[in-house]
Amino acid sequence: MNRKKSVKKNAVLNVIRVLSSVLFPLITFPYATRVLGADNIGKVQFGSSFIAYFSLIAALGISTYGARDGAAKRNDKKEFSQFASELFTINIISTLISYLLLFLILLFPTKLVEYRSLIFLQSLVIIFTTLGVDWIYAAQEDYLYITIKGVMVQIISLVLLLLFVKQEEDYLIYALITVIANAGMNLFNFLHARRYCRLRLVRKLNLKQHKAPLLVLFANAVAVNIYINSDIFMLGLIKTDAEVGLYSISVKIYSVTKALINAMIAVTIPRLVIYLKSNKTKYYNLSARLFNVCLLILLPSMTGIIMLKNEIIKIIAGSSFAAASSSLAILGVALIFAVLSNYFANAVLVVNKKEKVVLCATLIAAVGNILLNLLAIPLYGQNGAAITTLISEASVMIICAFYGKKYFRLNNLIKTIAQCLGGCFIISLICGIIKSFNLGIVYTVIISLILCSIFYFVFLLVTKNDTVKKITNEAMPKIKNKERGSK
Repeated sequence: MNRKKSVKKNAVLNVIRVLSSVLFPLITFPYATRVLGADNIGKVQFGSSFIAYFSLIAALGISTYGARDGAAKRNDKKEFSQFASELFTINIISTLISYLLLFLILLFPTKLVEYRSLIFLQSLVIIFTTLGVDWIYAAQEDYLYITIKGVMVQIISLVLLLLFVKQEEDYLIYALITVIANAGMNLFNFLHARRYCRLRLVRKLNLKQHKAPLLVLFANAVAVNIYINSDIFMLGLIKTDAEVGLYSISVKIYSVTKALINAMIAVTIPRLVIYLKSNKTKYYNLSARLFNVCLLILLPSMTGIIMLKNEIIKIIAGSSFAAASSSLAILGVALIFAVLSNYFANAVLVVNKKEKVVLCATLIAAVGNILLNLLAIPLYGQNGAAITTLISEASVMIICAFYGKKYFRLNNLIKTIAQCLGGCFIISLICGIIKSFNLGIVYTVIISLILCSIFYFVFLLVTKNDTVKKITNEAMPKIKNKERGSK
């Protein structure tokens, strides 16, 4: 099988998988916000952000480490099984520690007591994620199975939501269904993993081999999530549930877009690891092409979010959440730094085993984020939280790009940026013109998306963008072959 085609197929499958997981909250949020209200949505988001820290302890950096180092061992089933079993055993231990810490914290009489039932329900995501062993599928570059099962679980979750969430008091049911939607498929993943390895709990762990990279990647993940989740958590402590509910809408849209683009980066990491050892030219070419594709998608996404922020908020959550549009615009800008920091951190530095640099960058961002949140949230509320996220993502990107510059080569960077900016100018014009017709928010968004996509692609084609030209040249022969076959 052609390796290049395999990367494309995996990228498409992973985007579909991530799209299905993020479409669930996007489809259900308009329904949930109207049924549950801003206060109860705020409670669910607050509990979720709290549980995220304990999920990190359970994860222990295993997902990134397993995908990276497992890719190099995947062709030897015996060696891979031993490696996977050791990581799985470590993961079970870290999960038990995570639950122990969670239960101990909930024993103390704090504001968390009123969220206790909610947090217990949401904590199910921790054990589900551990059993999911998604790093095995990433190392094996197998996204077909988990994509199919993921879509099925999302559909079932949507049906459950419509059947059982009917009034404001049903926010606990909504939280449980959200857990099922996010992690329910992981039980299937655990059973299906036998195709690649024999997972078992082992007594003798090669801690000397695993300890250093796991601790560094774990510390890095903690630091990243501090500046990602601390805004919602601190907003809940300093402000009101309603303010958290407003901001959570912006974060949800921001996270959806970020997750979709990051899905492309995730599938290339195992292949980049293999190319780095076997063919440096292919490594540099794939790395450069990935960066260019990210730019081509990022800049128009940011432009679209900023231009259509009011309409997007009203469609997703209704007019009562219109105040969230300002924080969404700020997070639209943060999107660029967030995805590019992920590229430089994971596709460049982690692949080259320079995770300590990533750790330093994220620690600086995490500490700065907390300090800035303490200053900005009391003054500016949700907008202050969004600004601190933007600053944190930008600082990580700058540091990682600076230290990772010798590990990647970017082709025609200035030309690509100029083409993207030109396309974004066209997108701004189109959105402005369509909005002037007052067609209604749904028609405005749909027509804008269709026309902007077409004109943006045509503009890149006319200006001879290298990536678009290559994609078009590869696609044309396939289209012609299909036309011949149908005649």
